Amino acid sequence: MDLEIIEYGFYSLLIVLLGFGIRKYLKWAKLNNQGLILGINVFWLKLTSNVFIIFGLIAFIAFLFTMYYDMSI
Repeated sequence: MDLEIIEYGFYSLLIVLLGFGIRKYLKWAKLNNQGLILGINVFWLKLTSNVFIIFGLIAFIAFLFTMYYDMSI
């Protein structure tokens, strides 16, 4: 198995961890929807974290299915 293939699975999990990290930071900082962080509304940061989590999980599941079918052939 090539390291490049494993790297793709790692990237998808890294995106998921980034989404959870953003979400955890927003809870820790107790920011509401009216606040701004570096000029970005908190709503957009929450939306971005949710998108990272969802797309990262979808990419990782697709990676697992691809690896399973690739190994079964």
